[in-house]
Amino acid sequence: KSGKKSEHRYSFYIPIYNVRCRLYYGPRYAEEAKRFMGEDAWQLNTEAVTLTSTGGELSLVFSDDRFSVEVMAHEVYHATKYVLHIRGIIENEEAGEEPGAYLYEYIFSRCFEQAKKWVK
Repeated sequence: KSGKKSEHRYSFYIPIYNVRCRLYYGPRYAEEAKRFMGEDAWQLNTEAVTLTSTGGELSLVFSDDRFSVEVMAHEVYHATKYVLHIRGIIENEEAGEEPGAYLYEYIFSRCFEQAKKWVK
């Protein structure tokens, strides 16, 4: 091996919610996220981060050296909450949690399928 760390990116659209989700995996993307967020904020999120915008886009950035399925699940949770929030969907006892559960499942399955290809 040359010692070069792998880097990957992937994008998918979340239908109905009209949101574009981007996945970034690798040290270069983590460094870019660190610069965007600031050093202090990144120290709290050393494995990964979910970055959002007002335009219905979100990015999940994963550091390659601390990636795990648990970290991915954690970031997908944040992504799910963001999508529900920008689309005005409130989960509560009366409304139920099914929209969020199905959305989480959709985002997680798309992310997981890519991660299986990237992480050996």
